[in-house]
Amino acid sequence: MIQKIAVFFLFMIVVSCHAVLVTFTNSNLAMSTNNTFYEITSPGLSPSYIPNASTFTLGFDGSINDPVNARWYRFTFNLPVGYTNLRMRIRFTVDNEAQVFVNSYIAAVEDDTVVENFSSPYPDFQLNANNTVTAYTSNWDSLPVNQSMFQAGQNSIFIYATDNGGAGGFDLLLGEIEYNVVVPEQNNLILFACFAMILLIHLKKK
Repeated sequence: MIQKIAVFFLFMIVVSCHAVLVTFTNSNLAMSTNNTFYEITSPGLSPSYIPNASTFTLGFDGSINDPVNARWYRFTFNLPVGYTNLRMRIRFTVDNEAQVFVNSYIAAVEDDTVVENFSSPYPDFQLNANNTVTAYTSNWDSLPVNQSMFQAGQNSIFIYATDNGGAGGFDLLLGEIEYNVVVPEQNNLILFACFAMILLIHLKKK
């Protein structure tokens, strides 16, 4: 009987799930020193064009003007081992085009030079916890983003924004990553400690 109760208390410790929300804005984006212009065309710019991580040493600059007509941005975050139900939402305004990468994968492509990219409601999408994708706007040419692109440990979101001529710019309006993580509950740990003392006393009496 004592053994069964012990198993029950151990189960109580590990079943608690908590949602963790990570938000990121322009101030969280590092910018690369390599801002060579490449035309974004379907099915998207190859991940091989992503600059080396060591080049992301600049603070955010949203202006994309001649002769600098492209920007590479990077946001890094960590996911714990055993994370579940990941959700990611990104919304921005760009003049003219943009592409999103998750690690070394193409996640979202908008390769049309249209005013909708810098007019409300602005390009907006979400990867849902059930691995479906919601396009809140019709701007996107493709949204191949999926759960398999993420990994436990360090992850990077890259955004490549371009201007096809004249004044342009990029502004991250919303960046969210949410996931569930299993953590010990403090109250359950206290209960388990009390039970452990009772169990120890019980064993000593035998």
